[in-house]
Amino acid sequence: MLIKMLPRYFVFLLSFCFVPHVFAKGSLQIGMGFYSLSAKVGDRSTALSGPGHFELVYNYPFTTKIEGYVGYSIVNESLLGGDRGFGPQIGVKFSYWGHAQNNEWKRPEFDLKVQRSFSPYLMVGFHQRQYQSTRSSYSGPGLGAGFVTDYYPKISFFAEFLTVLLNGGSGATATENSIIVGAYLRI
Repeated sequence: MLIKMLPRYFVFLLSFCFVPHVFAKGSLQIGMGFYSLSAKVGDRSTALSGPGHFELVYNYPFTTKIEGYVGYSIVNESLLGGDRGFGPQIGVKFSYWGHAQNNEWKRPEFDLKVQRSFSPYLMVGFHQRQYQSTRSSYSGPGLGAGFVTDYYPKISFFAEFLTVLLNGGSGATATENSIIVGAYLRI
């Protein structure tokens, strides 16, 4: 049932991008990558890894150095099939140097254009995952680091490493490590 709701969630998230004024400064982040998942329930444990991590995230800058994010992740056992974990995420990204950006100054005597094309950041957030095979829900904090590099004024590329520490019912725990690459589309 939850899988049938996923397309609706993506449409709902994308619809926020077209609301005037409120989301005019944000960016849409589309990424995919590799994951490593280790889980333990009681005395049983398992580990999975593969190239099946996909995410859609909306980023909203609060200041030049801090932006909030809300998104949705899907983790597949294999690239497009097998067991699936999915869920929302919300958090904050902090960039000491600020977001990658272009600045222009125009004077009658000269034009100056400065482009900072590389911007590392740290992130902290709350993540939730629902796994199909176990029909159980996990939630917990996520910590990560990454960078954004400008390519065009409206398009940037990013890479990030994310560790999510998940807890579920009956003392179940899971740790998900991901390396995600993709594009920022500025709205």
